[in-house]
Amino acid sequence: MQRRITYAKPGMRVFSALLDLFLYVVLLIVLAAAWPMTDDLTVPMGFLVIAAALVFFYPVFFLTGWLATPGMMLAGIRLIDVKEGDRPGVVRLALRTLGWVAGLLLFGLGLLIILRDDRRQGLHDKMAGTLVIEDDEANKSLAELIQESK
Repeated sequence: MQRRITYAKPGMRVFSALLDLFLYVVLLIVLAAAWPMTDDLTVPMGFLVIAAALVFFYPVFFLTGWLATPGMMLAGIRLIDVKEGDRPGVVRLALRTLGWVAGLLLFGLGLLIILRDDRRQGLHDKMAGTLVIEDDEANKSLAELIQESK
């Protein structure tokens, strides 16, 4: 039996992105608190490299394991492969993350196309061949989602 897919609404995607941004900032604050300070109060290059790497690895890590970032989980949405309706591979998730950054750097235009696209895909989704859908099983616990991802 084929299940019906409901594309995630733009508001749900914005909500999940804001939650993930909040968690990212919290991670940076914790990292900054643990980082040795210099006398001239400049930001060490190592900290900037790790902060930039987190932008990339945060979504790839969560999407690989759970098909959703923590923000997406709380918003009740998840990511699927366009063709198979299943789990995208790590390379496609990395490409999606790079596309997200590119879409943001293009004055957000890569993200704004979500508002006009029939399948609610942004530039990053189109590049990676992914869809963000409403999770029909959004009421499952994190433990159940983890068990299903194995």
